[in-house]
Amino acid sequence: MGSPHELLLNLDPELKAVLKSAGWIPGRIRKRHSRSPDWLISLGKSLGLARSDWWPQNIIEHLPVIPEGSLGDEVLKELYGLEIPALERRGEYIPNCISFDPLLAWTVEDDIQELAALLKVRLCPIGIAGRSMAFILLADTGHLLLMGIAEFGVLLEGNSLEAGMSRILHGESGDSLLFSEAPESRLASVHLTAPGKEPIAIGPEGIRGISGR
Repeated sequence: MGSPHELLLNLDPELKAVLKSAGWIPGRIRKRHSRSPDWLISLGKSLGLARSDWWPQNIIEHLPVIPEGSLGDEVLKELYGLEIPALERRGEYIPNCISFDPLLAWTVEDDIQELAALLKVRLCPIGIAGRSMAFILLADTGHLLLMGIAEFGVLLEGNSLEAGMSRILHGESGDSLLFSEAPESRLASVHLTAPGKEPIAIGPEGIRGISGR
């Protein structure tokens, strides 16, 4: 696996095209700023909440769950803040858009750390898939995962940023993960397995033992 910049430059032409349409300029470092997406602003207004009540200043100024120097951290330098529209449906699910802004990941920081320990790899939240509140996590190994809030389980979307992004944007299903060493883990107890598919078993070697996606 090359540098994060090379990783982006070597993406599938379709993905590079949609990234550039969304504002990606290869090599340009984007300023990180937490902003309130339109749907979150609307939710706050519908609940009758003032901005200061539901968007604390310390959350605006800090993104505490992004491991500095991780692969995800480096990728976000060029993609932070971009919103990628869903593409043509190719799978069994409705295609999702991708927002490269992990502004809500602070709510599941403990879950991310638990998952990283189970997978034996460093994980970085890089964004959200659509309005599903499912977090997109990029491992230092290059694997892309989708982690839902509460009881939505963990899905492996691909062994690479390219493969994972393509599946999310086209509505193709990921593989659920089965953690053999953590039967009591909340993250390990719920699986979203597509019909006819078996979950991927995670053994002592962690995510490094996965191949072929």
